[in-house]
Amino acid sequence: MKWKLCVSDNISVAMKIESMGYDIHGHDIKLTLCICNYVTDKKPIIDIEKLQKLFSTFLKNINRKKLWEIVGNEGTFEDLLIYIKDNIKINNVCEIKAEIPDKQIYLEV
Repeated sequence: MKWKLCVSDNISVAMKIESMGYDIHGHDIKLTLCICNYVTDKKPIIDIEKLQKLFSTFLKNINRKKLWEIVGNEGTFEDLLIYIKDNIKINNVCEIKAEIPDKQIYLEV
């Protein structure tokens, strides 16, 4: 049996993507993190409430910040997803998603 648990939270960040001609602007981003695992006892390896708390606590360090200063590079949505993957201390992450109106970016791990 395989479980996939997903939790979401929202952050607001400042962005500037000079290579695309964007000056400083803000975005509200809905982020979703999923963990996947195979189990033999029919229960997931982590409680979904604990997963939500861990994810929300991690995102507090990014919220209301200049994204390029936190994640490096230009601070694109892709940079943000890679930063989360590389720095979050949660096992078995299998997907991270960033959403803004009319756009969704997925990172499968």
